[in-house]
Amino acid sequence: MKEAPFQKLCAGTEFPGKERKAMNEVKTFCIQKDAVEKAAFRLRTAADIPAFLAKTVRKRSDGKFALDCLEGEETASAGVVIAYEKETRTKSGWNAWVIADESRILEKDGKIYSRPKVTEAALIGDRLPSFMDGADVVRNSDGSYTVTTDWGKSSGKPGDGLFVRYGTKADGTPDVNILTFGTESAAQYNICTRDGSNICRLSKEAVQDL
Repeated sequence: MKEAPFQKLCAGTEFPGKERKAMNEVKTFCIQKDAVEKAAFRLRTAADIPAFLAKTVRKRSDGKFALDCLEGEETASAGVVIAYEKETRTKSGWNAWVIADESRILEKDGKIYSRPKVTEAALIGDRLPSFMDGADVVRNSDGSYTVTTDWGKSSGKPGDGLFVRYGTKADGTPDVNILTFGTESAAQYNICTRDGSNICRLSKEAVQDL
């Protein structure tokens, strides 16, 4: 059986208009990766500066802090989050800067983490979720699906994985992929709420219980 766009194929039947819309009403949920710790710290007082950054982050006489960075020197006020990395082109051997957008980080037990991106997902089944509309996806003769991404093709069978939408590409089409249960990639994810609160580890059993 020749592969054909899913928009034209569902058990050999076309689903135009309202009938197609009803077909797309598939249950979706949210997932996100584990938070990754960043090389960063909250700068409240000079005591918060790690010893190895003593020459990189220095308190000035006016109460503010001077940061050694690639641009020369940056000024920081108390209370901000400072990120850092090794850099041979600075005087101190480190590059430090203020994280301006704190909505992209999490702070827990004195540590700073990158805030994971919450993405929409749906169990692969006999129907496509509406967030797949416009995606380059085909249903194969064995019942599996193949999604064409910017880096190649990804395939999955009903019940064995998830359709995942990461966002929207520059051309307006959905940025989607297939995530297969039991893989190293899937092991990095949690089922979560839309606001990013983790519910449980992602697994085939957990999804089936939703």
